[in-house]
Amino acid sequence: MKNIDSLYSEPELVQIYDAINAGRADFDFYLSQLPSTPCTILDVGCGTGLFAVELATLGHSVTGLDPAVEMLAVARTRRAAHQVIWHTGVLSDFAVTQRFEVIVMTGHAFQCLLTVADMDAFFHSALALLAPGGVLLFESRNPNTKAWQQWTPAHAEPPVVLEDGRAVQLTHEVIKQDGPYVTFEERYTFLPGGGQKRSTSTLRFSSKTEILAMADAAGFGVTALWGDWSGAAFDEYSSPEMIFSLNPR
Repeated sequence: MKNIDSLYSEPELVQIYDAINAGRADFDFYLSQLPSTPCTILDVGCGTGLFAVELATLGHSVTGLDPAVEMLAVARTRRAAHQVIWHTGVLSDFAVTQRFEVIVMTGHAFQCLLTVADMDAFFHSALALLAPGGVLLFESRNPNTKAWQQWTPAHAEPPVVLEDGRAVQLTHEVIKQDGPYVTFEERYTFLPGGGQKRSTSTLRFSSKTEILAMADAAGFGVTALWGDWSGAAFDEYSSPEMIFSLNPR
């Protein structure tokens, strides 16, 4: 992932990342797709390590990979963090001899791959790191539902109460939408009267056709495509998510 915005390098924002992103529908869904016996898992874009540590405590052999040093610093402080092997970097530069039965990427991190070259490198690197019969799991927002149209201050979620008793109000505002690229600002307002921090990000909203064409060219076949975290079938025009399960051909 080449797009490392200020959210992932600003210590105060990294510390509240888990509180802001407390939903775990994606974690639960991916857990349901794992083998019933412990396996080797690479968590790409593992962030603060919440999912990686959970996987390790369930008995899996887990490696966490992320380009953001500040995020990994939080990950390494978690209870049971010693059960995970942590690496700083991106998948295309990840040189290990180990092969993984599952590679998973959560948090819409796929959308941080901004160029065709980035996506191509991701798929080829994932293929090289998968064990025979392995599976690649990841998701990207369906561009046809235009989620970014709801990223406005008027659609802000309620403030989140932090462990220190403060609350933080997160709002979004789109700066520019240009083809598949959406650039937006996140504003974190600390309450009461604690000031504000801002983070700017750009995401790529690739189409299903584009993603599957690149995966196919790299040597992947599609085993499943879901449209939301309940496991519903993907609908081109109404599904909010494109959740992929790919296997090497």
